Amino acid sequence: MMNFALPTNMQQIVCWSLMLGCLLGLAGCGEALPEMYTVQGLVRFDGQPVPAGEVVFEPNPTAGNHGHQTRAEIVDGRYATLSNRGAVPGEVVIRVYAYDGQPRADAPRGSPLAKVYETQATLPKADSTQDFEIPKLLGLKLQPIPSGGT
Repeated sequence: MMNFALPTNMQQIVCWSLMLGCLLGLAGCGEALPEMYTVQGLVRFDGQPVPAGEVVFEPNPTAGNHGHQTRAEIVDGRYATLSNRGAVPGEVVIRVYAYDGQPRADAPRGSPLAKVYETQATLPKADSTQDFEIPKLLGLKLQPIPSGGT
């Protein structure tokens, strides 16, 4: 009968490898991610659909809500969070970034139509619709971009 004995340093390597594997396995057993839900809706400025932009949903920690921030792109006045990256329900801070949709080299979404619109809402534990009307008073007076020459 053959006896397979590992050298002492090999025994230590095997032992440390097993312990490390156990620790890594335990590290994955943390707190579950909060549930996420799809949010969709319309975004208007001065009564018109916003051509391009972004809506950002951020859990409001001062209201006791925690989780990840999520973003949704505005295209022709509509947005929807991705099904695998929805918003966390509860109290959220919402920021809406509105652009004219006329891309330039330095601004792929175009020029801003308004200052960042910020509001708060309570999102349900279900898919929902949240429409936004950016107040006209947040509008920017856009100046034409000079075209070459002096």
